[in-house]
Amino acid sequence: MALADVAFWIALMTAHGVDDPAVTLEMKTNFLAAARGDLTCTARLVSDGRTVAFGTAETVADSRIIAHHTATYLRPGERLIPGTRPPWSCQRPGGPG
Repeated sequence: MALADVAFWIALMTAHGVDDPAVTLEMKTNFLAAARGDLTCTARLVSDGRTVAFGTAETVADSRIIAHHTATYLRPGERLIPGTRPPWSCQRPGGPG
């Protein structure tokens, strides 16, 4: 599962660059066979929104798919990082700024 998580994170970083933070919201793994030998995991983005990204990954050993994964990631950007202001925020007269 960690291999799929990292593979999907690398897919996100490839699409958006290393300066765009992303964290795992949810991950589901279906184990299909026992793992023997070297493992390879390939991930792809299925839906890549501004805030949430969704994708799939497959882990392969000896040319057999041994696990299928789905992952949902949060891409908070500056919108949800404490101490930053989103570009669309409004300031109320007399309110905190």
